[in-house]
Amino acid sequence: MKERFEMVAKTFQGLEDVLADELKNLGAENVEIGRRMVSFEGDLEMLYKANMCCRTALRILKPIYKFIAKDTDALYEMMGAENYQKHLEKNTIEVAPLAYMRGRTLDDSFIILD
Repeated sequence: MKERFEMVAKTFQGLEDVLADELKNLGAENVEIGRRMVSFEGDLEMLYKANMCCRTALRILKPIYKFIAKDTDALYEMMGAENYQKHLEKNTIEVAPLAYMRGRTLDDSFIILD
C-alpha cells in the first residue's frame, strides 16, 4: 500500500474552487478549501500529478512536521531553548498574527498557522 499524506496547494484568492476541482479530477482525496489554499491527501504519485497538472496552483506543500503550540511558551518548549534562541537572533523565525502576513514573500519559509 502506498503511503498517504496531507498536502496543501497554494493559489490566488478566488481560485480556490477551481483548484479544488482540478485536484479532485486528478484523484485527490479529502479535498478541503481554505483561504488562498486547498488541502488534500494523496500519495507520492498524487504529489507529482498536482505539481505537473494543476494550472491554478502556485505551489504544492507537504508538511514535514505538525504540532499544536497554544502560545509562545509551547512553541519554545517544542523547539528547544537553544534552537529557538538561535533562530530568533538570526531572524529566521518570527511570531506574527496572520493579519500581518498579507503580501509577504514566503519563499524558503516554514510556516506555522493558527
